Amino acid sequence: MSNEIIAAIIQSIAVIFAVVLGFYVTRGTKKLDWRQAQASDFFTCSKAYSEAISKIVTNLFIFYTSTQQTQNKNIQVGDGVGNLIHQLQLLQWEIKRHSLPAHKTREQFLKQEGALFAELSKIIDIVHSEGVGGKVDLETIRTLQNAFDKSARELHAELCSLA
Repeated sequence: MSNEIIAAIIQSIAVIFAVVLGFYVTRGTKKLDWRQAQASDFFTCSKAYSEAISKIVTNLFIFYTSTQQTQNKNIQVGDGVGNLIHQLQLLQWEIKRHSLPAHKTREQFLKQEGALFAELSKIIDIVHSEGVGGKVDLETIRTLQNAFDKSARELHAELCSLA
């Protein structure tokens, strides 16, 4: 074989190697970006979820105290709480979806989220059904919300470590 043919083969191999290497580097970067985006989306949704819980609880507390002061059980909770509950359900879906890759911390996170949501549901039921006679315990939901936030931070850290 002539030197020209050997040089052409070596150049061809080098070009093919560069293309293949470029493909794998680009593919790996996209995977990394996807995982970072997923961790970021989880963080955003879990933070918004916690904020929605706070807004619902404070709105219900305002409603609850206003019914106690007026002794009027016919006062209705405004559409704002209903909209927040719908937003909360969407966020609940999203955080569960974004938490899927976190195998170490997901189970504990879902347990915390479930307990928080159950306590919120209990408060909503008390306010709607018992009105001024119901007993709303804000410390329990505050404690559960803090546990949810801590668990969300741990899950976020795991998602970031996967990126």
